[in-house]
Amino acid sequence: MPTKLYLDTARLGQMSKTAQLALFDFIRFAGEEGGSLYFDRLLRHGSQALPRPLIDHYPALNSWHGLESLAGDLRSAAGARSDSRVIVANRSSQLMRFAARLLFGPCTNILITDLTWPSYERILREQLGHADRHITKVSLRDEILSGSLDVADVVKRSVSAFSRHRCDGLCLPAVDNLGIRFPVREVVDAISRVAKLRFVVIDGAQELCHLPFSLADDYCDFYIAGCHKWMRAHNPLGLGFYGRPRSRDYVETRLSQAIHSGGIDDPLLTFSEEIVRGSQSQFGETVNLSPLFSCQGALRDFSETSRHEIRMENAARIRQVARETSWSAPLPREPFRSAIVILDSGRGGHSSPTSSVLRAAFLRRGVALTAYDDGRLRLSAPSRPLDERNLARLKQALMATSVQRKSPEDDSCVDRLPGGTTA
Repeated sequence: MPTKLYLDTARLGQMSKTAQLALFDFIRFAGEEGGSLYFDRLLRHGSQALPRPLIDHYPALNSWHGLESLAGDLRSAAGARSDSRVIVANRSSQLMRFAARLLFGPCTNILITDLTWPSYERILREQLGHADRHITKVSLRDEILSGSLDVADVVKRSVSAFSRHRCDGLCLPAVDNLGIRFPVREVVDAISRVAKLRFVVIDGAQELCHLPFSLADDYCDFYIAGCHKWMRAHNPLGLGFYGRPRSRDYVETRLSQAIHSGGIDDPLLTFSEEIVRGSQSQFGETVNLSPLFSCQGALRDFSETSRHEIRMENAARIRQVARETSWSAPLPREPFRSAIVILDSGRGGHSSPTSSVLRAAFLRRGVALTAYDDGRLRLSAPSRPLDERNLARLKQALMATSVQRKSPEDDSCVDRLPGGTTA
């Protein structure tokens, strides 16, 4: 069955209409012009640098005005200061490696939590390097999901751990992969009042274009995000924001050093920075530029897809539907909630089907979502109101999967319905 209800945006967003058109016209342009001088003009100066017949022939590229214009639109989406810097990369993991090096320049002990994305935690630990550098980890997730902690509790625990372990740096997710909205501003402000906080990195992968926020108040030194999820550009593109007055020069210097030394293994980042800085390597690596154009297109649709109130209402309705089945919906306190809903089968890891089998069971009923091997589901509330037909479809899928039979010999049995029939 084709997907009727897409609830998987926290993993990969559905490409927006303008992003599709922009990518399509870019592909046509690349197919017809290749690497001609017109291609170079388009990339560096935007569609306005092309002859009128070309502008008319590729109308969806008219929104492309060059890298600086793209950076300006990204600053607006993030509520960043007009003088802040935006860098782009093919892989956000490379931006996280750079962020880890930034942290361990001035810092000796970094505070993280168990909400940190495991891949990013692994990158941090790989960058420790010296015996006198440390990572302190605070466990908060389970108590937040259960509703037993409020913001004041989280702030108090974070400040206490930071002071007790003599930390001097922070690396926090704005929203974790299970949808917990972490009070980064409150934690940063509270720590700054009682201790020396040298550098702050925020993982905003699940925040940008999902929840209202602003980088204009300079509460972090480096912010990492992407455009393939909630922005709905689909093509992966890592985004790094910086410009805080106290650390701007430091980040700028370290970035230049990393580019010149080859310390950042990302061709798009190197290529784009050469254009912005007015230099170009004669023997540069071939670069995939298509994510730039799909990102620009998605930003044109941003105002239509950033309906926070609708998403939050949809999330509440999803939880209500789940309560009418055997699935449970952990409910953290209101300040921690986002448009990501976690549902728990209650089976535990030993009796649950694998994530791929569980995900396929929903997809056969027209519902796309994320499933985990421990029997949990992650659903991303859409930006358009869920009608009764979609809610009924979701309820039917939840009820069908909640009566799955358990068979260690045959995973396909987990999708059998009452009466022995299959979907």
